[in-house]
Amino acid sequence: MLIYFVVLKEIFAPLVDLIYPHNCLICHKFLSERSQNNPVCKACWEKIELNLPPFCLKCGRHVSEIESICKSCKKKEYKFKRCFSVANYTGVIRDLIHLFKYKNKTSLSKSLARLMVNFFQTYNLSRFKFDYLVALPLHTTRLREREYNQTELLTREMSKMLGLNLSLNNLKRIKHTTPQSALKEDLRIYNIMGAFALKNPDEFAQKNILLVDDLLTTGATCTEAAQVLNEACVNDIYVLTLAITP
Repeated sequence: MLIYFVVLKEIFAPLVDLIYPHNCLICHKFLSERSQNNPVCKACWEKIELNLPPFCLKCGRHVSEIESICKSCKKKEYKFKRCFSVANYTGVIRDLIHLFKYKNKTSLSKSLARLMVNFFQTYNLSRFKFDYLVALPLHTTRLREREYNQTELLTREMSKMLGLNLSLNNLKRIKHTTPQSALKEDLRIYNIMGAFALKNPDEFAQKNILLVDDLLTTGATCTEAAQVLNEACVNDIYVLTLAITP
């Protein structure tokens, strides 16, 4: 039966493509071939502005050769050890995150996760020996509105690609907050305060955790989540985000 299904799929695939053509989500040009089911054409994909070293040893933003910590981080204290970010939040990646997060383009999850995995492998993040990948959770109210957590989708794909343990149900978002993007920087810390809790603190005790999110702006959300993890006696906490603002 499976063989017949595969044969039929091959026969009718051109007809399906004719009726429902696959177009690049960015430039809308027809995609004759989609590598690894990436709904973005090669030309647009190559326009993603990657975040390149040297990295700030705190937030992960690109810094000059003579700096180790960026000017912004000299005034901040994070509860995580270090953040890494794959791309700069501009152009194509900004548009893709918006489509992925707010326009139900969940087909992007695998290709965006692959981008994060490539970064993970290129900069040898496995040296930190992570015990768990942990997706930043959404509050149940926000989850009902959006119907999916884009960060969870990314983290699921990363877990499969990297062969790392995934924890989805331990870190909870218990406070429904105003979206951070709607607030000025000085208000974000207070807005997110007390937003997270752990269902089972013992699960993370003495473990190395990699928190995953789609975007780092001020770091307030990841810091608040990391604070809860620190209270559970987590060993080391790192953050990996798909993009980072300037």
